[in-house]
Amino acid sequence: MVPAVGRPRDLILQLFAQVMTRPWAAAPRRRPPTMIEWRRAPIGGARMIRRLVVPATAALALTAALQAGAPGAGAAVLDREDRMEAAVERGAPAAADIVYVLAATEVRRNGVLDTYLAAKAANARLMKTIIDSGVAASDVRATQISIHPVYGTGTPRRVIGYRGTGRVKATVRGFDRARATQNAIKAADRNAQVELMTFGNRDRS
Repeated sequence: MVPAVGRPRDLILQLFAQVMTRPWAAAPRRRPPTMIEWRRAPIGGARMIRRLVVPATAALALTAALQAGAPGAGAAVLDREDRMEAAVERGAPAAADIVYVLAATEVRRNGVLDTYLAAKAANARLMKTIIDSGVAASDVRATQISIHPVYGTGTPRRVIGYRGTGRVKATVRGFDRARATQNAIKAADRNAQVELMTFGNRDRS
């Protein structure tokens, strides 16, 4: 039987206390973790965080340094990350620094063939720009030329032209050279850009 109280809040608290004191409301007890379990969980978590978070942080920091043109900043950040990765995952000294650059250029024309030829020519110019920036010709290759229709805004929708995109992948050996390559791409063609830069210490080319 619930005693009479003056405020609804007190009544709710008393009802809750009575319900929780019933035997069927008690939660089953769990076995406390052993000392081995307590030690093992934090170490595993730290390893996972270092593998996933640290490389991403270093990559973002290097990209910002490359865009800002800060001399030597990117190399210091990535070199520190490489040593940490080697210590955690492989236990061996890091190899030479390598930057994988994916660049693209875009053109627009009225016809499919004209768009393809223009995209192919722009792709060739982009490859030459990267090679002239100091990257070996054997480390530069065209990966894709694609054509996409461009639609107007009226109804019904009609094709008003075509957009051609060419992509080039380059293996740049050294962070200072990667910065020079990025600047050369932007200076050569306003329709060219660096889409992606990834970092490593093993050559996948």
